[in-house]
Amino acid sequence: METAFSPVHAPSIFHTPPAHVVERARRRKDEAFANEPRALEPGENLFAAGQPACGPYRLLEGLVMVFRALPGPRRQILDIAGPGRTVGFSAGGRHDCDAVAISPAILVPLGETGKDESAAMLAEIARLRDLATLLGRKTAIERLATFLLQMMGEDFETGRRLPMRVSRQEIADYLGLVIETVSRNFVALKNLGALRRIGREDVVILDIPMLRRIAEGSEWPGAVAN
Repeated sequence: METAFSPVHAPSIFHTPPAHVVERARRRKDEAFANEPRALEPGENLFAAGQPACGPYRLLEGLVMVFRALPGPRRQILDIAGPGRTVGFSAGGRHDCDAVAISPAILVPLGETGKDESAAMLAEIARLRDLATLLGRKTAIERLATFLLQMMGEDFETGRRLPMRVSRQEIADYLGLVIETVSRNFVALKNLGALRRIGREDVVILDIPMLRRIAEGSEWPGAVAN
């Protein structure tokens, strides 16, 4: 029986919890941190070729460019992803391309469950097939028209301004063209009445159906050759 003089052994605030409890808490903290949205400034890398694979990431805001460096100063832009897109899938343990923000961007990592997103993977495969067709079969003006339609999205309306968040050189790298060809075909689309230039880089889209016909190859104006 305890008396007024019996010691009471209360739990110490310095008591070390079992190792498995510590490890579980650490994992929860790491997972919570890993799933926090990530903000990037223009020019900041999301990941680089050769780094351990991370992601995939869902893009909430901004634009991210995915590219592969080629020998010398050359590169092939593989994707210019906007809000709602998923980037960062990797078949191996390391990334085989670079991803860099070209505007202020916010992304959220999808974690392990994101790697099993079959729908997103299939969409990515379809997009890469489209890119292969774009580079292998379409003429320069068809490639440019296709690119503009991709940048516009589904709900774009005639007469709206289309902000060009990428440079003419970046468009050229993406489409497998030289910058002079891109510039000439912008002029060709302007002369055809499909768009007009506003400001330094932006354009106003004047005729969406014409752009679609050019992109599909069903209306070839013969304005500019490759």
